Amino acid sequence: MFCHAPSVPDSDPDPDPDPEPDPAPEPDPRTTKVHFDDNEALFLAVVQSRMPTILEPNDTLISSFPGTTRELLTHLLQFMYGKLVDSDIRVLMRIIIAEGNKFPELVELYHREAASKGLSLLERVVARGVARGEVKADHAPLLHMTIVAPVMMAAIWRMTFDSQERIESEDFIEAHLDLLFNAPFETDSASS
Repeated sequence: MFCHAPSVPDSDPDPDPDPEPDPAPEPDPRTTKVHFDDNEALFLAVVQSRMPTILEPNDTLISSFPGTTRELLTHLLQFMYGKLVDSDIRVLMRIIIAEGNKFPELVELYHREAASKGLSLLERVVARGVARGEVKADHAPLLHMTIVAPVMMAAIWRMTFDSQERIESEDFIEAHLDLLFNAPFETDSASS
């Protein structure tokens, strides 16, 4: 059985001898292409664009927070887990950990713009706690690093082992706060 296509005239009755091509579509502003000379320039631009959004909201919070240092730390740790563990920022950490030795400017920038500023914020929280009698002064010198260490562990776990054994951020936060505020070990009166 054969089907016949409808007949089509051989030529257009009013042919346009010089048709203009369709104009190029307008670029979508959400997908603007930017050229970087190399991967380091790309990484630097990403770090520079993301760091202010992580730290700025908490800078003014510390001086104006009305609650206890424990409440302030709880708030800051929840914020840190949200930004460093549950967002794509951890991809930057992965790049810095894995490729930092190849990109010293990236490491320097991340340290200057993120790590040192974040640690400085935590030092201010610890100093606030010491001044208010809420934090033991003899624990203060490296407490800011001790506070952030479990957050980094959670981020590394999420990047590396999440598909093998997922641990929800809420569970990490709860264990972190318990470790920080309640020291899980019993005091041995014989050794004190």
